[in-house]
Amino acid sequence: MEFDLVIRDGNAHALSGAELAELFPFCFEVDRALCITALGPRWSTFAPTIRVGDDVRTHFEIERPLGCVDFDSIWSRTADIFLLHVRSKPSLALRGQMLRAGQGAHLSFVGGPWIVRLEDFALHGLSFDDFPPHDPRGDLLVLQQTRDLTLGDLNLLANRLRETAKRLDERNKQLEEQLIVREQLEAQLRQSQKVEAVGRLAGGVAHDFNNILMAIAGYASLASTRLPEGGQVRNWVDQIHAAADRATGLTQQLLAFSRQKIIQPEAIDPALEVKTIERILRPLIGENIQFTVNAQEGLGKVWMDPSSLHQIMMNLVINARDAMPHGGAVSVMVMETPREVSTVSTEGGDATKLESKTWLTIEVTDSGTGMDAKTKANIFDPFFTTKEIGKGSGLGLSTVYGLVQQVGGQIEVESEPGQGAKFLVRIPKFVALNTVEQSATPPPRVSGERVLLVEDEDMVRRLIEQVLATAGYIVTAVADPREAVTIAVRSPKFDLLVSDVMMRGYTGLEMARLIEKVAPRIPTIFMSGYTDDPALREGTILPHQRYIVKPFAPNVLLAMARALLQSRA
Repeated sequence: MEFDLVIRDGNAHALSGAELAELFPFCFEVDRALCITALGPRWSTFAPTIRVGDDVRTHFEIERPLGCVDFDSIWSRTADIFLLHVRSKPSLALRGQMLRAGQGAHLSFVGGPWIVRLEDFALHGLSFDDFPPHDPRGDLLVLQQTRDLTLGDLNLLANRLRETAKRLDERNKQLEEQLIVREQLEAQLRQSQKVEAVGRLAGGVAHDFNNILMAIAGYASLASTRLPEGGQVRNWVDQIHAAADRATGLTQQLLAFSRQKIIQPEAIDPALEVKTIERILRPLIGENIQFTVNAQEGLGKVWMDPSSLHQIMMNLVINARDAMPHGGAVSVMVMETPREVSTVSTEGGDATKLESKTWLTIEVTDSGTGMDAKTKANIFDPFFTTKEIGKGSGLGLSTVYGLVQQVGGQIEVESEPGQGAKFLVRIPKFVALNTVEQSATPPPRVSGERVLLVEDEDMVRRLIEQVLATAGYIVTAVADPREAVTIAVRSPKFDLLVSDVMMRGYTGLEMARLIEKVAPRIPTIFMSGYTDDPALREGTILPHQRYIVKPFAPNVLLAMARALLQSRA
């Protein structure tokens, strides 16, 4: 087999296989499958594991030129300088060229060890016979290598620089995106801090207002019991009580906004609650939007806090309104839908609750702009909003999602761009067994039980003290929780503890824990219109403790006290 070697004058000289092996003892030949078909004489002693018939890629790694992975890619680069690494000799590389042979059926590597240090001669057991001789034909290859060395290295360096520049550009883009996300998060944090500050302000106002309402409603209730039915003065007192009830609803809305309202679930008719909230929502919708409500009462009840349902409705309807800036229609419907349930659970308190096989579903539909798939996938995420800056905090629908999940319900959205949106809020239908009906008759009088009353608001303390004393309790009333602890330590004979939650010195729960050291499991009633204590907000108070929301009617407190004392007897 002969190989063509082109020299500078354009004359071609043919080399036989024997001449090639003599000039280049580290030569080898491969076929189109890259299998070794011939080896130079040096391989048998230098690397005997390399044999004819092996795949050349199992023994050599082509470092340069880049991209030479098969016969055709190598064939197209025969004018380039090749740098090969011997896999069995990791520290040795060969440098040379590939020559075409056999009318395109074979390639032959010609070159020699790539030595940069004299120590490598001894390290690899090499001699000068292993290198191409100073023959015109051998010198031609050496000159060719020397000429292309700088150009090849510069090309390699340029490729690496381009790759590095590409990576840096990608990293810069990532940093820019991260900066944008950071700015958005900072804006959301500032917005949430504003909401939190307003919420704390609302909670503080509601706390003070509830104490005032407690006195107004309480004394109005006491006065009405002393006045004859149908009298003008009795009517005036009833009007005072009605006004106090309306003000109580306002404080409950403030507490719901500030998220400081105690969650007190009860069995409620969602249709009735939807009709109640309809009166509040209708003025907010606007005259250019048709608002219809189809809520048939009597479908059943759900077990949840009424204010939670109000908050869900407020957010969904206002969100629908904002999706129709040029007018449209919003409809609300309450219906029954089937539900697959196999588990049974109970709910503590005055009723035992079973899981129903039916949902009570509230459907809120609008004819607004609609949403694409990406928006639908993110609408329940906190701080996600499609509204302009300053027109939405991104908390409304995330709040709705949390409230629905809290009662074991589900929420779904159906929407397409330009086709409006439909929100489906599914809440388990309430099934109660052994429901205890509260008697409308006044609680029986008591005789002699001792009550420790702790309330730092003077007018509320005097009212509750009078209510309890009139009912027959022996009341010790104090304003300072620290004083109450001292009294309890000196005389641990109290049958009932009635305490406000938020007081100076100790909170009601902190004080109760200290008192229980001398009076274990003393029946306790906590009173407050708002609290920062998670134990009350999450409903994790102890079995011998109860919580009552201010303002409350005197009979409600007396009934709770009697039930709590009887449960301990």
